[in-house]
Amino acid sequence: MNKFFAITAAIIVSTSISVSAATADNPGKSADKVKAGHYEGKSNAGNAISFDVVRNGSKTRVENLSADVKTECWADSDQDGVSDTLVAHVSNLSGKVTRAGELDVFYAPDEDTEYVVQGSIVDGLAKLNVIVGGNWDAAGMPNTAGPFACDNWGTRYKAERGSSRG
Repeated sequence: MNKFFAITAAIIVSTSISVSAATADNPGKSADKVKAGHYEGKSNAGNAISFDVVRNGSKTRVENLSADVKTECWADSDQDGVSDTLVAHVSNLSGKVTRAGELDVFYAPDEDTEYVVQGSIVDGLAKLNVIVGGNWDAAGMPNTAGPFACDNWGTRYKAERGSSRG
């Protein structure tokens, strides 16, 4: 009889631990931590980022993502011996947010241009890394004709949820 109770107790404890672990890792619970609304923030250098987190049923998306990204250009157009820098303006990116709050957006409109946004959005705080490369005009707007070919190797941003629009 004691052996039966010991085995039963071990099964109950084991099942409780498994259920607790499953609940802690349950993607449905993590999805509740991704707060819908408008987010704004900046990089350590002060460049702006903003986007909306929108829910439609069980699906969560980032929309209207815009960021100002400091880039290094491949040329020295002002002939000062240093590669030019340019603040590139990327806008209207969108992508899925996983149930765990992870975001991974890749957009390549042509063979010379790509934008990558990766990171997490949890409890109203986003931590994102933005990588851009391509051709830009002097105002930092994407322009397939250039004249500036610039990229960066990643800029980290933090953004917080503000007004609720989604």
